[in-house]
Amino acid sequence: MPDNKPLTLQEAVRAITSTPRIRRALEIQPEVDHGPEPAKVFEDHKIPDQWHVEGVNDDGHKEVEIFTGSTARRDALRYAMRTYGHFREVQREPHSSN
Repeated sequence: MPDNKPLTLQEAVRAITSTPRIRRALEIQPEVDHGPEPAKVFEDHKIPDQWHVEGVNDDGHKEVEIFTGSTARRDALRYAMRTYGHFREVQREPHSSN
């Protein structure tokens, strides 16, 4: 019949530390697909007050929406959030014409 007397602190520590532990081998985790790239929101360098939203739709096709006017940036950001759910505002490098 087992002894129902509670363990002392020293007995509990000894029981815990002397128990063999199972160690798992490091498993190689498969690469996780985080979904499509976030949409990109950026200002047009050539035309003032013009913002672009560039994203990929559910069919994998690239889409570009252009917003103009004094609220263009705000409108583009709202559109990107509503349409794609996640986006990144980026700074495009101006193209040099040589």
